[in-house]
Amino acid sequence: MPNPAQHPHQPRTQKDLVLGLDRLPLPMPRTTRELFELFALARLGDLSGLLDRLDFSGVIPHQVYQLVHERAPERLDLFMRPAGYDARKHMEAALLSAEFQEKVLPHLLHAFPEKRRDVFIHVPKCAGTDLILNIGARQLSLPKMLEEEGWVSKQQLFEALRCLVQAVPYYENFFVYGHMSLGSFVRRVGVRAGDRIFTVIREPLELMLSQANYAVTRLRQDPTGNDPDAREFLARFEMDRLPDSMSVADLKALALRALLHPEIARADRISAYLGDEQSPRYETALSNLVRYNVEITTTRHYRQWLAERWGISSQSRHNMSDHWLSADDLDDSILADLSGRTSEDQKVFDVVSTLLSRSGKPAITGAEIAEAAGAQSFEEFAQSLPSTPRETPRRSGTRRSSEIKVVQGAPAIATALDSGSEEESILRISFGLNGNSKGYLREGWANPEPRFVWTSAPVSRLEIPKPTGGDCILRLLGGTFVVKDRLPSQRITIAVNGIVLGTVTTADRSLIECDVPKVVLGGAKTAAVTLTLPDAAKPADVTGAEDQRILGFAIERIELFRRETIEGEASPDVAEAVTAEAGNVGLAEERSRPAASEAQSESATVLPVPEATADAVPQAAETAVSDPGNVDPLPVAAETVPTAFPSVSVGQAGSRETAAAALPASETELPLRELMLRFESIGENCEFGLVQRRCGAEPLGLFRFASAPLPKLLAGLEARFEGLSHPDNLDVQLSPNGREYLVTDKKFQLLYHAWVLADEMTAQEVHQREVRRLPLLIRKFLEDLSEAKKIFVYHGMEPLSDDDANRLLGHLRSYGPNTLLWVETADAAHAPGSVEWRGEGLLKAYIDRFAPGEDAHDLSLDCWIAICGEAYRLYRTDARAPRTGAIPASAAAQ
Repeated sequence: MPNPAQHPHQPRTQKDLVLGLDRLPLPMPRTTRELFELFALARLGDLSGLLDRLDFSGVIPHQVYQLVHERAPERLDLFMRPAGYDARKHMEAALLSAEFQEKVLPHLLHAFPEKRRDVFIHVPKCAGTDLILNIGARQLSLPKMLEEEGWVSKQQLFEALRCLVQAVPYYENFFVYGHMSLGSFVRRVGVRAGDRIFTVIREPLELMLSQANYAVTRLRQDPTGNDPDAREFLARFEMDRLPDSMSVADLKALALRALLHPEIARADRISAYLGDEQSPRYETALSNLVRYNVEITTTRHYRQWLAERWGISSQSRHNMSDHWLSADDLDDSILADLSGRTSEDQKVFDVVSTLLSRSGKPAITGAEIAEAAGAQSFEEFAQSLPSTPRETPRRSGTRRSSEIKVVQGAPAIATALDSGSEEESILRISFGLNGNSKGYLREGWANPEPRFVWTSAPVSRLEIPKPTGGDCILRLLGGTFVVKDRLPSQRITIAVNGIVLGTVTTADRSLIECDVPKVVLGGAKTAAVTLTLPDAAKPADVTGAEDQRILGFAIERIELFRRETIEGEASPDVAEAVTAEAGNVGLAEERSRPAASEAQSESATVLPVPEATADAVPQAAETAVSDPGNVDPLPVAAETVPTAFPSVSVGQAGSRETAAAALPASETELPLRELMLRFESIGENCEFGLVQRRCGAEPLGLFRFASAPLPKLLAGLEARFEGLSHPDNLDVQLSPNGREYLVTDKKFQLLYHAWVLADEMTAQEVHQREVRRLPLLIRKFLEDLSEAKKIFVYHGMEPLSDDDANRLLGHLRSYGPNTLLWVETADAAHAPGSVEWRGEGLLKAYIDRFAPGEDAHDLSLDCWIAICGEAYRLYRTDARAPRTGAIPASAAAQ
């Protein structure tokens, strides 16, 4: 029994007793299982408080060793209880030790022996991350990563254990996964009847290339090596960090270094993970597959296996590497070296592939391999299979190196365009007052002139949607700011997603083209195009004019083409791509344009420069602007709301056409930024706050970038958030990656971003700032609730029930006649982007997907915009038309 003397808290009333159950004294755990179950009672991030509740009376060192480490002390003297021994401190030190974390996986599995184990042996770069994210969301997951302090901090470890143990009673099995060899798992944990082990393998040469490409991809994502894998890659390359500016050739060379580095692109990795890590051999790998009846498939059969074995139909491809290097880039000597380094893996892959082909199934088991081999040795079995020459996957056609071209002067440009093909652009951005460039421009641009826009900084950036398919060609048309004898030319460096494509020097109106390899476009939905102009200058400094802008290049048009449409090549990527119907106007109008000497100069509308400069100013672009065609413009700064979801855009008639038609146009067609300011996020995370940011709206909001789980939010609303800003209730800590500060409210358990980097302020300064700032945000939030002029947006990390949504609405309506927009994922009955009334004050919207937890910026912007547009239309319509939905009971009760 626990010792009450160790816990002096004495309740004064029966209510104190009930409310103090979380401080109830606890007996010392006797088994590893009881120890893990104890973690379920811990408060978030408060291991010390949990230990304070334990009764350590009579505990000796040996008990702590056995309980935490499942072993006896390493020395005999540690069996004794020394003078001054503090069992609590010993227990805390043991739990925080590296040994406890490094052995947590076998200890946890041994603590719950009744649970079946689904074990995934994750061979790196073999679709493992995709499998884990698909299956892990449906299973009680136990990752090997928990044992690695470089990836999981102590606080994160105990929070994960708390959540795991709370969920254990509701699951029949563990899903164990990670980069661990089959042999090491068997040695550490063991395999029992009923445990299921499975793995996925890949063609060995593809695997080697993927390892090399992954190293460069990770360094592009984490150039300073904050995460352990990126840090290891930097050490292998003997680099402190990845340089900010690298060309395609530089990155391909780095990928080749990775391919040839034995510690990055490791030899016979399949055999190492399935057999013996120290001596990877085909026979050992196959022997283990048979001995433990491992279910195995290949990446080529993975989708079918996922659907048939797990009932998951998915087209996702998580953790894909950028393809900096392919077999086309390798000469025969390197290919021969790789063949030698993957000879054992090739035999494993050939056996599995042959048996899959024979069976017609997406996976085979170790028992089926044994049956196929029969009395033969595994080596004899491999030799008995039909001989299949090892093919090197190469693309047809001659690879073209990345290059940049420039044609200067209007006559030469016209000739170049006349000699070109009649290809259609997949993206066309026209600059100027009547152009469509506004939605693409980011920083470093001047106000538009009638037919072009000047760069107005040494670095100018725009953001374009990433096209589907293969390699592209980027074309820029514009004029240069030059002054005879003073500023004879401009240098322009073009980069996409930070990768330098090339540099040109131009002194006249110019047509610039550069290759944009698919790998440069990256995996995001958009690509950043950066123009660096080191010679950009102020006309005031060069000519004495009053113009203080920093001018470099005046862009009339930017276009993007598929490279194969210009070169006549067929890319295998294009065959797989799903492209929209082309609807772009080509460059026919450019071919009919008069030469520079015949065209009217636009210099008077640009800047007062000497006459010698006039020819360098861009010539008149056509005022008719074609739509971007296959790739829609980003709606970040658009005048009105564009959307990829027809029938739900702002101002568009829907099911309430009559009422909507009665609204003034100014109220139904809002600029995108203004539309977003009509909404306020109240949780559960920061996704909608980032949507507002992408749309140019930066409203003040108490919960805009906060984690607000529903119970905590309801508690705060009920208490009017009293005490939230009290200095004692705020805790400022660095984020797990050490880059920024996070603020935790101890009263309501709310967590939010301070948006302050670690090197910008101290934790104390952030704390002082938040103490001053929070009362303003709380007051504003309560005023917004009382005025009831905004639509409050909420989506949970887990789906909300109708009762939960109505309960939240009821709390909001206790302040005023507020409207709640409740967002869930779309289903068969509700299309993405659709919104419906679910009752008085309650709108429910359906989105195609939420941003993944690992990347909050990967949000479905188009669908969010469609939802907001339709929600606002319904909201404004029903401000004038009676609503037919019933008032939720919980709201009416308020």
